[in-house]
Amino acid sequence: MGVMEWTNTSGSSASLSGSIKSFLGEDRPHRGFSFGFGFTAIVVSLLGKRNPLKIAIAAFCFAMLITGANAMQRAVGTPSMLASVIQAVTVFFWMISEFFVTNVRKWIDAFAIRRSERTASVVA
Repeated sequence: MGVMEWTNTSGSSASLSGSIKSFLGEDRPHRGFSFGFGFTAIVVSLLGKRNPLKIAIAAFCFAMLITGANAMQRAVGTPSMLASVIQAVTVFFWMISEFFVTNVRKWIDAFAIRRSERTASVVA
């Protein structure tokens, strides 16, 4: 089994056991059950680009962001939704940068191909 198979197997078994633990025997999840971590995990995995080191760094940064926002709410009264807004802005700018990086590379490659075709036709 390769790394991806082990990752898929461990992730699916963890999600299955977590679902069974939180929902089994009750009509609703446990009182202290926290929602929304799945969305944070998706954002972290997108920012990490399937690189375990980058995913760990992104997860650490988002954990600091959420913990800091909760501490600011307790200390000063800042809304804790500020962390969600910062996450949304981070994802927005990440998507824009990925779009521009991908398209600029395509444009540069297309320009280089056209230029090489032009110089080849001039030489011939």
